[in-house]
Amino acid sequence: MTAQRHTPSVLLPSGFRDLLPAEAQKEEDAVRRFLDACLALGYKRVRPPLAEFEDALFAEGPGAFVKEQAFRFIDPVSQKMMALRFDITTQIARIVSSRMADAPRPLRLMYANDVVRANASQQRTDRQFRQIGCEIISDENNASDLEIAVTSLIGLEAMGIKALTLDLSYTKLLHLILESYGITGDDKDIWLDMLASKDMAALNARPEAFSQALASVISACGVPSQTIAALKDLSLNDQAMQCVAQLETLSEGLLSALKDLGLDQVQVTIDPFETNGFKYHTGICFTLFTAQANAEIGRGGRYDVQGGQSACGFTIYMDMLLDILPVSEQQKAIFVGAQTSWAQIKTLQTQGWIVHRAIEGYDAPEECTHVFDNDEIVPNKK
Repeated sequence: MTAQRHTPSVLLPSGFRDLLPAEAQKEEDAVRRFLDACLALGYKRVRPPLAEFEDALFAEGPGAFVKEQAFRFIDPVSQKMMALRFDITTQIARIVSSRMADAPRPLRLMYANDVVRANASQQRTDRQFRQIGCEIISDENNASDLEIAVTSLIGLEAMGIKALTLDLSYTKLLHLILESYGITGDDKDIWLDMLASKDMAALNARPEAFSQALASVISACGVPSQTIAALKDLSLNDQAMQCVAQLETLSEGLLSALKDLGLDQVQVTIDPFETNGFKYHTGICFTLFTAQANAEIGRGGRYDVQGGQSACGFTIYMDMLLDILPVSEQQKAIFVGAQTSWAQIKTLQTQGWIVHRAIEGYDAPEECTHVFDNDEIVPNKK
């Protein structure tokens, strides 16, 4: 017998939702697999608070670029302005420059916590979702950049996400390319818009001879070797060429690592003109995609933190993965009578059973395939 219940109609604010048991368990299982994979690579978990004072969240570094995303309020205790966290990278930057300032480097940290944002986007309609990710705090070097990119793919693979693409970019390379051709001032903004939006029609209409060379880079975007070759054909200054060399080294190292890991099916691409969303990054960046989702599922790259430190990391957006995560494997469940001893329940649990104890007036849950009856485990025939 199942009791009848009245279900009231309750509206949640736009961008907020309940995760019911099946979805919540699916997400939790995936996050656990991700954290286990990263733990095996030496990453240690941190758990920052949900709210902080504004001056900490919006400090120099990542937080200074995304303050418009924050829910802000007055702390009734201190009367100071506070904000709900909108991105965990900002909190990692605070932790490593304060409480873990003296911890040995390289410092590997990981996290899995909810964030809350004031505004949604057309592609990202949730305003509360879980971010999971890893950070390496160390001197700027290719080894850290390579490790963090590989770790992101290992973590996604552990969660069961397939058909992955990692797209490499370099935030300052586009600016250095324009500097190499003497483009400054208002003209620079025009060229930045053309190249970032890959407006081939506008490029082809330009009178400058080098516009065709830049158009050829856009045409070559994708396969790393072809993109690097097109970049090397440009007349670049030394600093820009160093960036190209870093991209080449990282892409080659990434392809080699994926082969070693048996992840050859992961696509690695390069888009040197991609800058969207990389507001606080200072070096090589990457965006993560899967053919199963209609938008990016994560991003990462190098950035600066307070105290002259450098870090690189990645963040994966669980709201983009909820619909495509593998369904959690259903564990065997058994229904036991209300008089069954707790010692017997513990014994059944050690045998791998999920135990549902009877409550008077209610039938056995549907997932209970077996019943414990007269000290025997028998199939549930109902």
